Formats: sequence, C-alpha cells, structure tokens
Amino acid sequence: MLVITPWRGTNSATVLSKMLADDPGFVPSRTVVTNPYSIMPQDVGDLSGVNLLEDRLSVPISNLFDACYELVVQILSRLMMHTEETNAQLALLGQVSIDLMTDVIGPLGESSTLLPAGRTNPGKNAGPSFRFTQDGTAAPHQISAWSLC
Repeated sequence: MLVITPWRGTNSATVLSKMLADDPGFVPSRTVVTNPYSIMPQDVGDLSGVNLLEDRLSVPISNLFDACYELVVQILSRLMMHTEETNAQLALLGQVSIDLMTDVIGPLGESSTLLPAGRTNPGKNAGPSFRFTQDGTAAPHQISAWSLC
C-alpha cells in the first residue's frame, strides 16, 4: 500500500484525509514515489525524503514538466502583478495560463505518473516535482514577459 504523507494544513492533506475517512481501504490507482526529482534539489534542507528519478524517459519528461510549470507561474505572476498591460493583454495572459495548464502541464504531469521512477524504486512510478529551475518566480520585466507569449 502506498503511504502518502501530505503537509499538514494543506488542501491535499484535507482532501486525502476526507478520502481516507470516507473509504479507509482507499488505494491510489498509481503508485508514485514521494518527492520525485530529476536532479538533487538545492533548496531542500532534508534530502532524506527526496527520490531521484533514474529512468531515461522519466528524467527528461520531469525536466520538461518543471520548465513548463515555471513558465506558467511566471505568466501568472505577470498577470497578478501587472503594470501597464491593457485589458486585452491581461485576458491573453489569463488564457495562455489556462491553456498551458490544461494542454501542457496536465498531460505531462499525468504522463509522468505512468513512467517508471527507476531501479532504486522498483514497481513505483515517477511524478511531477513542481521544481523551479531558477531562484525566485518574480514576474519578468514587461518586454521580456511578452516575448514569452
């Protein structure tokens, strides 16, 4: 049985607690490793819970997911902390964010849970790490931000 240790007080902890209360025999359909990373994270203090992905397809899919996730966060940051954008530009930022989440992040994340984690975790699948490739996620300068769209 997969043991999931959600952070206390988070929405995932609340949802999982309710699912387990409603059905104590609940078992997730995909057994994924906890804290999957394609590279050793530099911003995690306790590395004992980190599971490095080793599969030759899982690692690049994880890296692609993380880069796309970071892009979505930057676009959303620009949307929330906008400066001189017009209403049409703000609408475009919102739509691009939604499109990236549903057409890119969703399929990549779901696909990663179908791929093997690697030889260290036999029988378990990879999963998204939601890792940032750079420090900080502040909205980029307006001209730079619009070059992304």
